[in-house]
Amino acid sequence: MMTSEQSAPAVQLLRVEGVVFSCLVAGIEESELSDRYTVPTILNRRPSRSEHERLNHIAASGHLAAAGYPEVGLILNDRRLDVTNTTLDELSEGLAVLLGALIQDLSDAVDDSHRPAHPARHLPESRREQLRKAVARVHFY
Repeated sequence: MMTSEQSAPAVQLLRVEGVVFSCLVAGIEESELSDRYTVPTILNRRPSRSEHERLNHIAASGHLAAAGYPEVGLILNDRRLDVTNTTLDELSEGLAVLLGALIQDLSDAVDDSHRPAHPARHLPESRREQLRKAVARVHFY
C-alpha cells in the first residue's frame, strides 16, 4: 500500500536513444553507404503492449510514406527498433527527428530494462570509423 509520501514510479516518455553501432556494423557488409540498409536503434525502455500496437500501426498506416519516406519500414523487437530500407544520411537529414517525435507521441508506459548489444568485428577499422562518423550525425531529438 502506498502512503501519501510514496509516489508511483515515474512514467518516462518512450524515446529512441540512438543507433546500435555494433549491430549496424554486423548488418552492413562491404557496401557503399549510399545503399539502403537496416539501421538498428535502441529505445530507452521496452514499449508497453499498447505502445507496440501503436508503433505497428504507424509502420503499417503509410504515415512514413506520407512524410516522404515511402521505402522506410519499422520493426520492433523488445527495446530494439530496426529502421529498415534507409541510410544514416536519410536519418541525419530529418527522418530521425520525425521518428523521435512519432515515438514520443505514442508513449504511455514506465521504465524497463534492456539487453546488451554484442559487438561485431568483421568490418575493417577504416569502415567502422566511417560508420562511427555517420552515426554521430544521427539525432532523434
